[in-house]
Amino acid sequence: MPYAALIAGAMLVLPGSRLDVHSLFELMDSECVNVSAGVPTIWQSLLAHVEQNELRSTTMRKTTASGSAMPQALIAKFMDTYQVEVCHGWCMTETTAVATMRTLMPKTKDWASEQGGTV
Repeated sequence: MPYAALIAGAMLVLPGSRLDVHSLFELMDSECVNVSAGVPTIWQSLLAHVEQNELRSTTMRKTTASGSAMPQALIAKFMDTYQVEVCHGWCMTETTAVATMRTLMPKTKDWASEQGGTV
């Protein structure tokens, strides 16, 4: 993602050593971040912070999660409550940054709700 952002001419916002959820939310909100990437534990913690403090991002539109499977309930919360599309990535050290990415095809976007939360 860092390489793709630079190649595309997108602004790249990096948190440095400030990885606590308050600092992450403030940075993302002040810099108007609309696409981000992180591991599911970061997204789970950030979402808990947002809900506890009744915050809402006005710019976030898409996130990529990798490192482990993102819980389906967390995906649903991002997509249904906050209208943030979730994309899964998978990689290994041997494959460089990303080996595969997955998003739902337009015809399958409603399947999770229709099938009781599973795709």
